[in-house]
Amino acid sequence: MTDVSARVRFLNPDCDLAALATGAPSHIKLAPFNSLGHPRQTTSAKNILITGASTGLGEGMAREWAAKGCNLALCARRADKLQALQRELQQAHPDIRVLVRGLDVCDYDQVFEVFRGFRDELGSLDRVVVNAGIGSSQPIGRGHFAANRHTAETNFIAAIAQSEAAMEIFREQNSGHLVLMSSVSGVRGFRGPLNVYAAT
Repeated sequence: MTDVSARVRFLNPDCDLAALATGAPSHIKLAPFNSLGHPRQTTSAKNILITGASTGLGEGMAREWAAKGCNLALCARRADKLQALQRELQQAHPDIRVLVRGLDVCDYDQVFEVFRGFRDELGSLDRVVVNAGIGSSQPIGRGHFAANRHTAETNFIAAIAQSEAAMEIFREQNSGHLVLMSSVSGVRGFRGPLNVYAAT
């Protein structure tokens, strides 16, 4: 369980983390107004950034939030798939904005640049979903250090970079919602090829 998830559980043990990640109403209550006196959005967000948005959960969340009328900032390594998703979503939901940028989350300087660029284009970021990750690793001691290092850096160090970039923006705005995706593999150890993945 991520630190953010742990804090959510501490605040409300009955909170549905899956519903929280997809924008469904939760039992966590925020102050009704931010420091600028604007109403704080509690159950939905208008401008949402999703990393790892070209496939899987990221792609699915993009479709769900687009249907709810949210503007999207989507990034991933596969720019071609992002552009196809952008066309699909804008055709289905012409009233929203869908911005896309290529991003390797292990290029830490680029993470900050891309997040700030999205913020500047949209005017604000209400929610950032740290979703990019690698779902595989290799057995320890079998000559696959480079692959395991890449998994660890992508799933852990890069997540820190994304969280730092997001929170920097949220602190400037005095508002924002950070969501970190994780796996049930993190609650127990795994032998063989899943050990590094489970650890991250």
